[in-house]
Amino acid sequence: VALIFGITGACKRNELCNLMIDDVEDNGTMLLVKIPRTDNTSSKSFTVVGKFYNIVKSYMEKRPKNTKINRFFLRYARGSCVQSVIGINKFGSMPKKIAEYLNLPHPEDYTGHSFRRTSMALLADSGADVTTLKMHAGWKSNKIAEEFIHHAILNKRKISEQITETVTSQLNPLVKKVKFDYSRKSLATRVEAGAEKVAKDPLNCPSTSTTIPDDKASDSP
Repeated sequence: VALIFGITGACKRNELCNLMIDDVEDNGTMLLVKIPRTDNTSSKSFTVVGKFYNIVKSYMEKRPKNTKINRFFLRYARGSCVQSVIGINKFGSMPKKIAEYLNLPHPEDYTGHSFRRTSMALLADSGADVTTLKMHAGWKSNKIAEEFIHHAILNKRKISEQITETVTSQLNPLVKKVKFDYSRKSLATRVEAGAEKVAKDPLNCPSTSTTIPDDKASDSP
Protein backbone atom coordinates (compact mmCIF):
# COMPACT_ATOMS: atom_id res chain seq x y z
CA VAL A 1 0.00 0.00 0.00
CA ALA A 2 2.89 2.35 0.76
CA LEU A 3 4.32 1.53 -2.68
CA ILE A 4 0.98 2.37 -4.33
CA PHE A 5 0.70 5.69 -2.52
CA GLY A 6 4.37 6.48 -3.08
CA ILE A 7 4.21 5.88 -6.84
CA THR A 8 0.77 7.29 -7.65
CA GLY A 9 1.24 10.31 -5.40
CA ALA A 10 5.00 10.94 -5.70
CA CYS A 11 5.14 10.84 -1.91
CA LYS A 12 8.13 11.36 0.33
CA ARG A 13 8.67 9.08 3.28
CA ASN A 14 7.64 11.79 5.76
CA GLU A 15 4.43 12.40 3.79
CA LEU A 16 3.56 8.71 4.03
CA CYS A 17 4.47 8.63 7.70
CA ASN A 18 2.37 11.68 8.60
CA LEU A 19 -0.67 10.76 6.50
CA MET A 20 -3.85 10.75 8.59
CA ILE A 21 -6.93 8.61 8.13
CA ASP A 22 -8.98 11.78 7.49
CA ASP A 23 -6.67 12.65 4.58
CA VAL A 24 -8.02 9.68 2.61
CA GLU A 25 -11.55 9.93 1.22
CA ASP A 26 -13.30 6.87 -0.22
CA ASN A 27 -16.10 7.45 -2.74
CA GLY A 28 -16.69 3.77 -3.47
CA THR A 29 -14.63 3.45 -6.65
CA MET A 30 -11.80 5.88 -6.02
CA LEU A 31 -9.68 7.19 -3.18
CA LEU A 32 -8.86 10.88 -2.95
CA VAL A 33 -5.67 11.36 -0.95
CA LYS A 34 -4.73 14.83 0.30
CA ILE A 35 -1.15 15.66 1.26
CA PRO A 36 -0.84 18.78 3.47
CA ARG A 37 1.55 21.59 2.63
CA THR A 38 5.12 21.45 3.97
CA ASP A 39 7.97 23.95 4.12
CA ASN A 40 9.39 22.77 0.79
CA THR A 41 6.29 21.65 -1.09
CA SER A 42 2.79 22.90 -1.75
CA SER A 43 -0.29 20.96 -0.71
CA LYS A 44 -1.32 18.35 -3.27
CA SER A 45 -3.76 15.54 -3.82
CA PHE A 46 -3.92 12.39 -5.91
CA THR A 47 -6.32 9.56 -6.60
CA VAL A 48 -6.09 5.79 -6.38
CA VAL A 49 -8.26 3.81 -8.80
CA GLY A 50 -8.69 0.39 -10.40
CA LYS A 51 -6.81 -2.57 -8.98
CA PHE A 52 -4.80 -0.29 -6.73
CA TYR A 53 -8.04 0.93 -5.17
CA ASN A 54 -9.07 -2.63 -4.33
CA ILE A 55 -5.71 -3.36 -2.67
CA VAL A 56 -5.79 -0.21 -0.54
CA LYS A 57 -9.45 -0.76 0.33
CA SER A 58 -8.62 -4.25 1.59
CA TYR A 59 -5.85 -2.78 3.76
CA MET A 60 -8.19 -0.15 5.18
CA GLU A 61 -10.78 -2.77 6.09
CA LYS A 62 -8.20 -4.60 8.21
CA ARG A 63 -7.75 -1.55 10.41
CA PRO A 64 -8.79 -2.20 14.06
CA LYS A 65 -12.26 -0.80 14.72
CA ASN A 66 -11.44 0.38 18.23
CA THR A 67 -8.15 2.10 17.45
CA LYS A 68 -7.60 5.67 18.57
CA ILE A 69 -4.61 6.14 16.27
CA ASN A 70 -5.29 8.67 13.52
CA ARG A 71 -2.25 7.82 11.42
CA PHE A 72 -3.24 6.04 8.20
CA PHE A 73 -0.40 3.54 8.04
CA LEU A 74 -0.45 0.93 10.78
CA ARG A 75 1.81 -2.10 11.06
CA TYR A 76 0.50 -5.17 9.28
CA ALA A 77 1.00 -8.54 10.93
CA ARG A 78 -0.65 -11.95 10.63
CA GLY A 79 -3.28 -10.82 8.16
CA SER A 80 -4.45 -7.68 9.95
CA CYS A 81 -3.33 -4.25 11.10
CA VAL A 82 -2.22 -3.79 14.69
CA GLN A 83 -2.34 -0.70 16.88
CA SER A 84 1.19 0.41 16.14
CA VAL A 85 2.27 3.03 13.60
CA ILE A 86 4.93 2.66 10.92
CA GLY A 87 7.93 4.93 11.55
CA ILE A 88 9.63 7.17 9.02
CA ASN A 89 12.76 4.97 8.87
CA LYS A 90 10.61 1.98 8.00
CA PHE A 91 9.19 3.85 5.02
CA GLY A 92 12.70 4.83 4.00
CA SER A 93 13.84 1.19 3.90
CA MET A 94 10.83 -0.11 1.96
CA PRO A 95 12.23 0.51 -1.57
CA LYS A 96 15.33 -1.53 -0.70
CA LYS A 97 13.19 -4.36 0.71
CA ILE A 98 11.10 -4.40 -2.46
CA ALA A 99 14.22 -4.43 -4.65
CA GLU A 100 15.59 -7.37 -2.67
CA TYR A 101 12.30 -9.24 -3.00
CA LEU A 102 12.34 -8.69 -6.78
CA ASN A 103 16.02 -9.73 -7.00
CA LEU A 104 16.95 -6.40 -8.59
CA PRO A 105 20.66 -5.58 -8.93
CA HIS A 106 22.15 -3.25 -6.31
CA PRO A 107 19.12 -3.07 -3.99
CA GLU A 108 21.09 -0.75 -1.71
CA ASP A 109 20.65 1.98 -4.33
CA TYR A 110 16.90 2.07 -3.67
CA THR A 111 16.46 4.69 -0.96
CA GLY A 112 13.54 6.51 0.62
CA HIS A 113 13.40 8.83 -2.40
CA SER A 114 12.84 5.98 -4.86
CA PHE A 115 9.03 6.02 -4.73
CA ARG A 116 8.88 9.72 -5.52
CA ARG A 117 11.55 9.67 -8.23
CA THR A 118 10.00 6.63 -9.89
CA SER A 119 6.63 8.36 -9.94
CA MET A 120 8.08 11.47 -11.57
CA ALA A 121 10.07 9.44 -14.10
CA LEU A 122 6.98 7.47 -15.15
CA LEU A 123 4.96 10.65 -15.54
CA ALA A 124 7.72 12.37 -17.53
CA ASP A 125 8.06 9.32 -19.80
CA SER A 126 4.33 9.54 -20.56
CA GLY A 127 4.88 12.98 -22.12
CA ALA A 128 3.74 15.21 -19.26
CA ASP A 129 4.78 18.86 -19.35
CA VAL A 130 6.50 20.95 -16.67
CA THR A 131 3.23 22.25 -15.22
CA THR A 132 1.83 18.75 -14.77
CA LEU A 133 5.02 17.51 -13.12
CA LYS A 134 5.10 20.48 -10.74
CA MET A 135 1.48 19.96 -9.76
CA HIS A 136 1.98 16.23 -9.24
CA ALA A 137 5.06 16.64 -7.06
CA GLY A 138 4.05 19.86 -5.35
CA TRP A 139 7.17 21.66 -6.55
CA LYS A 140 7.36 25.45 -6.64
CA SER A 141 10.28 25.63 -9.09
CA ASN A 142 10.54 24.48 -12.72
CA LYS A 143 14.14 23.29 -12.45
CA ILE A 144 13.64 19.72 -11.19
CA ALA A 145 10.62 19.15 -13.45
CA GLU A 146 12.65 20.23 -16.48
CA GLU A 147 15.42 17.81 -15.50
CA PHE A 148 12.97 14.90 -15.42
CA ILE A 149 11.58 15.86 -18.83
CA HIS A 150 15.10 16.13 -20.29
CA HIS A 151 15.98 12.72 -18.87
CA ALA A 152 12.77 11.25 -20.32
CA ILE A 153 13.64 12.57 -23.80
CA LEU A 154 17.10 11.02 -23.58
CA ASN A 155 15.53 7.69 -22.62
CA LYS A 156 13.12 7.88 -25.57
CA ARG A 157 16.04 8.55 -27.91
CA LYS A 158 17.97 5.61 -26.49
CA ILE A 159 14.94 3.34 -26.98
CA SER A 160 14.55 4.56 -30.57
CA GLU A 161 18.23 3.89 -31.28
CA GLN A 162 17.94 0.37 -29.85
CA ILE A 163 14.87 -0.39 -31.98
CA THR A 164 16.51 1.03 -35.11
CA GLU A 165 19.67 -0.99 -34.54
CA THR A 166 17.68 -4.19 -34.03
CA VAL A 167 15.58 -3.69 -37.17
CA THR A 168 18.52 -2.80 -39.40
CA SER A 169 20.60 -5.71 -38.11
CA GLN A 170 17.77 -8.07 -39.06
CA LEU A 171 17.33 -6.52 -42.50
CA ASN A 172 21.01 -6.59 -43.52
CA PRO A 173 21.13 -10.39 -44.10
CA LEU A 174 18.01 -10.13 -46.28
CA VAL A 175 19.49 -7.34 -48.40
CA LYS A 176 22.66 -9.35 -48.94
CA LYS A 177 20.65 -12.28 -50.33
CA VAL A 178 19.15 -10.12 -53.09
CA LYS A 179 21.56 -9.98 -56.06
CA PHE A 180 21.23 -7.44 -58.85
CA ASP A 181 23.04 -8.16 -62.13
CA TYR A 182 23.80 -4.90 -63.92
CA SER A 183 26.57 -6.30 -66.14
CA ARG A 184 26.65 -5.39 -69.84
CA LYS A 185 26.26 -9.04 -70.74
CA SER A 186 23.06 -9.33 -68.77
CA LEU A 187 21.60 -6.15 -70.27
CA ALA A 188 22.58 -7.21 -73.78
CA THR A 189 20.90 -10.56 -73.30
CA ARG A 190 17.66 -8.84 -72.22
CA VAL A 191 17.77 -6.45 -75.21
CA GLU A 192 18.28 -9.33 -77.65
CA ALA A 193 15.39 -11.23 -76.10
CA GLY A 194 13.16 -8.17 -76.44
CA ALA A 195 14.15 -7.62 -80.06
CA GLU A 196 13.30 -11.21 -80.94
CA LYS A 197 9.87 -10.77 -79.32
CA VAL A 198 9.19 -7.61 -81.34
CA ALA A 199 10.22 -9.29 -84.57
CA LYS A 200 7.89 -12.22 -83.95
CA ASP A 201 4.83 -10.18 -82.92
CA PRO A 202 5.23 -6.42 -83.50
CA LEU A 203 1.52 -5.64 -82.97
CA ASN A 204 1.52 -6.84 -79.36
CA CYS A 205 4.76 -5.12 -78.45
CA PRO A 206 4.37 -2.35 -75.83
CA SER A 207 5.11 1.13 -77.15
CA THR A 208 8.56 2.50 -76.39
CA SER A 209 7.65 6.11 -77.16
CA THR A 210 7.25 8.69 -74.43
CA THR A 211 3.68 9.84 -73.78
CA ILE A 212 3.28 13.52 -72.96
CA PRO A 213 0.30 14.54 -70.80
CA ASP A 214 -2.26 16.83 -72.46
CA ASP A 215 -1.45 19.74 -70.19
CA LYS A 216 2.23 19.51 -71.14
CA ALA A 217 1.78 18.93 -74.88
CA SER A 218 2.05 22.61 -75.80
CA ASP A 219 5.49 22.77 -74.21
CA SER A 220 6.91 20.07 -76.46
CA PRO A 221 8.80 21.12 -79.63
